[in-house]
Amino acid sequence: MDVASVGAAVFERASPDGHVDGSQPAAQAGPSWARLSEEIRAALARQMGSEPPPVISDDDLLADLGVDSVVLIGAVSRLERRYGIALSDDSVFSATTFASLVDALRRAALARRGR
Repeated sequence: MDVASVGAAVFERASPDGHVDGSQPAAQAGPSWARLSEEIRAALARQMGSEPPPVISDDDLLADLGVDSVVLIGAVSRLERRYGIALSDDSVFSATTFASLVDALRRAALARRGR
């Protein structure tokens, strides 16, 4: 299995409530939403040239975190390459909160796997 396939599986299995398909805890079924969120948070921080903020809420507006279009495109591009996924410009720029960005990346991974 290649890195892109593993990445797609991570995105597919993670859910915001910490459960997969609403049945078992993500810790038992695979990487958690928190782990996926952490990776995205780190990518944004790297792109901004700073340390990741200690806490980012799902509802935090990306603009309030200092994420402008250049930072957003850079971070998303990094994650697209890492996981072998592609997001449309509309998907990227319609992500206004941290959770909506995570969801856009997850949907791209699902589309890559044909689901």
